[in-house]
Amino acid sequence: MQTRVPATLALFVATLTALAYVGVASRPALQIRAQDAPAGGAPILLEDCLVLAPVARGVRSFVFTDPIEYEYARGTLKSPAAGDAVTGPEGKELKWEAVRAETPGEVRHGALAGGYLWWKVKSEVAETRVLAAQGHIGVYVNGEPRFGDPYNTGYVKLPVQLRKGDNHFVFRAIRGFVSATLEPVTREAWIGDSDFTLPHLVAGTDGVYWAGIPVCNGTAQTLEVAVAVGEFSVYQHFLVPPLSTRKLPASFHVNTEAGWQKLTPEITLCVVRNGRRQIVDKRSVDLMVRKSHETRNITFLSQIDGSVQYYALRPAQVPAGVTTKPGIVLSLHGASVEASSQAAAYGDKSWCHIVCPTNRRPFGFDWEDWGRLDALEVLEHARATLDHDPAMIYLTGHSMGGHGTWQLGAHYPAMFAAIAPCAGWRSFYTYGGKRDPEVMDDMARLWRRADNPLDTPLLARNHLRHGVFIVHGDADPTVPVTEARAMRDLLKEFHKDLHYYEHPGGTHWYDGGDDNGDTGADCMDYQPIWDLFSRRRVPADHEVREIDFTTMSPGISARCHWAAVWQQTRPLEPSRLQLRADPNMQRVSGVTGNVRLLRLDVNSALRQTTDSQITVVLDGQTLTCGWPRDGVLWLARDEQWGVAGAPAAGAKTPARYGGFKDAFRNRFIVVYGTGGDAETRQWAIAKARMDAEHFYVRGNGSVDVVADTELKNCNHEGRNIILIGTPQTNNAYALLGFAPPLEISPGQVRVGESVLRGDLAVLAVYPRPGSASASIGVISGTSLAGLMLTNRLPYLTSGAGMPDFVVLDVEMLREGAPGLRAAGYFDMDWKFCVSDTVIRK
Repeated sequence: MQTRVPATLALFVATLTALAYVGVASRPALQIRAQDAPAGGAPILLEDCLVLAPVARGVRSFVFTDPIEYEYARGTLKSPAAGDAVTGPEGKELKWEAVRAETPGEVRHGALAGGYLWWKVKSEVAETRVLAAQGHIGVYVNGEPRFGDPYNTGYVKLPVQLRKGDNHFVFRAIRGFVSATLEPVTREAWIGDSDFTLPHLVAGTDGVYWAGIPVCNGTAQTLEVAVAVGEFSVYQHFLVPPLSTRKLPASFHVNTEAGWQKLTPEITLCVVRNGRRQIVDKRSVDLMVRKSHETRNITFLSQIDGSVQYYALRPAQVPAGVTTKPGIVLSLHGASVEASSQAAAYGDKSWCHIVCPTNRRPFGFDWEDWGRLDALEVLEHARATLDHDPAMIYLTGHSMGGHGTWQLGAHYPAMFAAIAPCAGWRSFYTYGGKRDPEVMDDMARLWRRADNPLDTPLLARNHLRHGVFIVHGDADPTVPVTEARAMRDLLKEFHKDLHYYEHPGGTHWYDGGDDNGDTGADCMDYQPIWDLFSRRRVPADHEVREIDFTTMSPGISARCHWAAVWQQTRPLEPSRLQLRADPNMQRVSGVTGNVRLLRLDVNSALRQTTDSQITVVLDGQTLTCGWPRDGVLWLARDEQWGVAGAPAAGAKTPARYGGFKDAFRNRFIVVYGTGGDAETRQWAIAKARMDAEHFYVRGNGSVDVVADTELKNCNHEGRNIILIGTPQTNNAYALLGFAPPLEISPGQVRVGESVLRGDLAVLAVYPRPGSASASIGVISGTSLAGLMLTNRLPYLTSGAGMPDFVVLDVEMLREGAPGLRAAGYFDMDWKFCVSDTVIRK
């Protein structure tokens, strides 16, 4: 029996995912007694406050209602008094209630499982403090949105500015409690005291490593800082936004001697002014040393945002004299579990490496969106650095990682020889509270397409390409066994390599045996899984004769062996290929659905001869052509199929396909506008900072945040750009030569031939001019109220799909779905498409 690190929560309750923040206008307090800041710079602990039961509605959706947020966006929110009423869901009247912390710095109350907490602090001076709080998804600090600590990690410590007089902190709680302390600040910048991302050094090797170093800026200006890792690196320079925490990616070079147990370098932080560095902080960290055969953490630089991420490796223990190369098993952890703990949960294997990515955090993104990209980055890094057999790639995971196994296995069926979801759930529609709208009108149907990629059962037939072993406990109280049974029943209708084990009496985590003496029974390290894996191989592309492959988006998954869906007829509806290659006849034949551009690697599918003529029979139509010079045959369909060339550089391709969330990758930079009035400028920088904080907390991110006036001085070529503000307030639009197809101006936005008026928020993704792969994401609005509406839209949350563009009215916060004014998908040339757009005037 092996020693295990138990997995815990499989998923947050639904209220966690309905992001909501609330602010306060500058108005006199009514009946809340302002808590006085203590003299002498002592910490300020949460004491007296008001709480309000949940008033927001909406789960993993861009459509939600929240009367508090509505008043904030409109600028009409007043500081409440105990007994003030708010109209909540279903018209129910809810009242603010005065409470006092029973434990210094912490309030527990039933209202805080999804409700609000309002805390007022009176300060005799304007000063910077560090807000150390837990139990909330977000907080408004004197009207500025900041991200929270929904996972109670304790490392989310944000510099905030107290003004002289009353200061308002309005928390959106999710855990049934809020703890909050305002700690004093003694320097302008400092190294955080926790949340480092550090590698294990490998004894007897000489190598370059990466470290993630949390740094705080306690000033109201962007700081240029420099960090060095002892004598093992030169100074590396970064920008840290005002009053923020950023995790800086620093590289260092170490020649690790064989006898070392650990190395303790001193990290040095400098503030840089006029080209000169001034040391402001130092902190030592322990870098542990591992032998090459020992389990260890490996760090790398992510191409999503330039942050440092890690994965845990349990190397194959290959016996002496064995010359066959080991395989790689990608193992995905459950909610709250570290990748290092996931690796520790297994026993050593002689024939495979076990590689455990992080999902970017223990909760992360449910192995969807950036969690899925993290798994792919880790697998790519492992394949590039580990000696392995490329035909022996496998996938497994537990709980949330079991869901990730279904997700990655369905999207990338040709990547894995076999998969094994353990205690996993199917999709947010069956586990997690996500629901389709009660009325499926044209807008709801269009938006539902954006959620198709997360609805894993829609891709069930893709699992035909690999073996499947499902493991679940029949008494699981966290993820019900019905999730496993449903997938078993769905697959058994057509799958011939399906295996199923249901552990009698097994809960969510069971380990090492059952009442029947089955010592192999184990919720993750179950021997029959490994037996299946060891007997399965991924076939080489040229060995595959038949393909049955479905994708929801080529931007997520386009290829299956020698065939790829490059463009769809209708974006994010299922696209299916059922093809057969006959090398002796130099023929590819089959049927397709919702495919506009098809890519065939005929070098792998067929056998070239000196006078090769290729015959293609698709959907009853026959084409003949010569062998393509590069071995790639492009076929395009309008009403009929025809031989085509590669798509133009500006077209939609798997490298840049949309929707809006796709803009947040490719080392994206957030650029905020510095134009407009004071309130608009304040909103822009606060919004940019909060999105960076969100990606840091949820995704261990390190986002470049710059003003539009600073962009020209940054290395931004070829990278994705997120523009915060309007073409009138953000000069980066002009700098990039970018004129958005949705024309945004004060009070209105033009969508195609329609002009929509009101207080509107606008989100959209476009191709970056001059690039074949980079995108521009726009976060904008027609008024300050419209801009404020973007503060809490869940585009950085998993389980919330999004089309290429959307226009929302601030009235959505009161009316719900009618506030969706427009949404749609651009065509394959990124042009407005009437048939894939819904507009409500």
